[in-house]
Amino acid sequence: MSGPLRLRKVVEAVMGSVQRMFGREILVEIDGAMAEQSHRWGLPEAEAIPIALTLNELFTNAVKHGGETPVRCELRFDPEQVVLRIVNQGTLPAGFDLAQVRGGVSGLGLVRALLPRRSALLGLTQDGDQVVCELSLWPPGVQLLEAL
Repeated sequence: MSGPLRLRKVVEAVMGSVQRMFGREILVEIDGAMAEQSHRWGLPEAEAIPIALTLNELFTNAVKHGGETPVRCELRFDPEQVVLRIVNQGTLPAGFDLAQVRGGVSGLGLVRALLPRRSALLGLTQDGDQVVCELSLWPPGVQLLEAL
């Protein structure tokens, strides 16, 4: 690798891989104040692999536990941050608290261990009959690159 990777391309590549692996479609919606310039957000070299592994785990969980309805991915590109929401049909365990998930080498523990603490926030909540996973990234974990 050399230099930052385009965040949107990383998200699309990981999503495509998960879709092929499970034969399930993930619907994508892109919005936000910088939606037209979403290609300008980049992942610094040091953050690219941890973020890609995190995305793989989050998309895989949504597809595996998401019932028969399509998984939705919403990417919001704003001047200060990028927010990725993954929404799937499902129910979190009673009393679920992401903060109580222990770090480990698989699943959500791996995700918590990989995410850069200074520039990322992960939330997992119940909304009716859907599980909403929200990953917020801001500089320096992502960076706004010069216009092409």
